Amino acid sequence: MNMGLARGYVRTALLIAISIANQACATSSSTSGPLEDPEPQTVTCCDLLAHPERYDKKTVRIRALLDHTDFEKDNLDDVNCDAGKPPRAGAALGKIWVIEPDTTQRAPFGLFDITATGVFYVAPADSPARYGNCCRFAFQITHLEKAEKLK
Repeated sequence: MNMGLARGYVRTALLIAISIANQACATSSSTSGPLEDPEPQTVTCCDLLAHPERYDKKTVRIRALLDHTDFEKDNLDDVNCDAGKPPRAGAALGKIWVIEPDTTQRAPFGLFDITATGVFYVAPADSPARYGNCCRFAFQITHLEKAEKLK
């Protein structure tokens, strides 16, 4: 066998091996998403406010009061600080702005006891950027488990 023909076979074999490896990488990366806990951590408003950096851009589950009593309010609150007890409003109502899921129908006005899963966001302390019209923190609801109207 001459040297030119042998180099051709080696080059072809390398190209085939690289193509197979590229296809395997493309297939595995397109089917795997970000690594997240299968069950989001259950937290309280107190947890989020005490350690915002710990939960920034993380998916969490929360039970809290949703204050949607007028057009400019969409806030979470709970001063109980106990995930096992019903939430209770406090003097600091409205520190976490709620980003509702995209829907064509707006939620009715009222005060609600909700259990929801979503993503928590923190604006930098030195940034003028705030969520809604009030808040340094935001919670984007991705799944609403329960919503009981209190008033």
